[in-house]
Amino acid sequence: MRIVLYILLIFTASPLWAQTMLVVEKPGTINRQIYFAGDHIQIKTKDGLKISGPINLISDSSMVIDYVNTIDYENIEAVYKSTKLLNIFGTALMGGGIMYISLDLLNGGYRHKSVVSSRNFWIASGIVVTGTVMKIFSRKKQNLTNGKYRIKVLKP
Repeated sequence: MRIVLYILLIFTASPLWAQTMLVVEKPGTINRQIYFAGDHIQIKTKDGLKISGPINLISDSSMVIDYVNTIDYENIEAVYKSTKLLNIFGTALMGGGIMYISLDLLNGGYRHKSVVSSRNFWIASGIVVTGTVMKIFSRKKQNLTNGKYRIKVLKP
């Protein structure tokens, strides 16, 4: 009975395939960003075109982004890597500040008081601006043209 189970295990495990990976790495270090098909990527081409979307296909010399854009690896100038922690905190600060301002506006309108002259409005506005600045600085540009970073395609 065990032999039959082993044979079934071998025949069911044989059609498993590994995925092709796109790796953006800094040579000589352990800094690398790994992308699979379906992952979101933001790139800038040498023509100055910024493309963002999910990777649909990774081949040896090019990749397809968002089912529309086929980009050769030689034409990529930079890959943008987003810092997740700054992005999350920036979004939270922006959302919290906007909600506080809207509640302050509703409360001030109900009480017939000027909201803009209050100190709370300016503090909440500063929180929204801080969140916006954090979201702006949450992207790191990995420049491929100056030789610091390179793209590799790893196949199974």
